Amino acid sequence: MFILYTGLWVGLTLPISLSIAFSLLKPIVIKDTTGVSMLVIAIIVGLVNTYLGVKVIEKYIQPRLEKRKEKRHFS
Repeated sequence: MFILYTGLWVGLTLPISLSIAFSLLKPIVIKDTTGVSMLVIAIIVGLVNTYLGVKVIEKYIQPRLEKRKEKRHFS
């Protein structure tokens, strides 16, 4: 389930993050004719986005799922 949430997070937020990063760093991307800066920016944004997604899952989603699982057990 952890991989599913991470994949969903990255799939939904990565295009938004990349478009924001490329629009903010447009002068750098335009001046570089080789495309290396675009690759570096994409890799950095992708890693940061994945890291944030994992932290959101660990801190907010996983505890709620465990709490719901504990409520199901009848004493």
